[in-house]
Amino acid sequence: MSEDNTKSLNADSTTHLPFEEFVRQQLDLLFKQQAELRQEMVERFVQLSRQVRDVSNGVAEVKEDVKDLDYKVMPFIKEQINLKRRVDELRDSTSVKAD
Repeated sequence: MSEDNTKSLNADSTTHLPFEEFVRQQLDLLFKQQAELRQEMVERFVQLSRQVRDVSNGVAEVKEDVKDLDYKVMPFIKEQINLKRRVDELRDSTSVKAD
């Protein structure tokens, strides 16, 4: 609530206006404040929506990066497994000959 609105509220309460006019001014003030709050809420919602969209885009990019890494790592792991099998086979074949 801005100070201008509060000042006008305090000033109006000390005037000697007819009751109906005083109530009308107070309602006008309340409606104005409500409209300002509504506008502020809309602006905040739009800002939050943009932030959520940016985060979602960032998450999608990370997922793509992880997929790329998976495609690169999986062949490496398979190659390491194959090399280990070959080493084990060589050990087995040399140990059998030694017996």
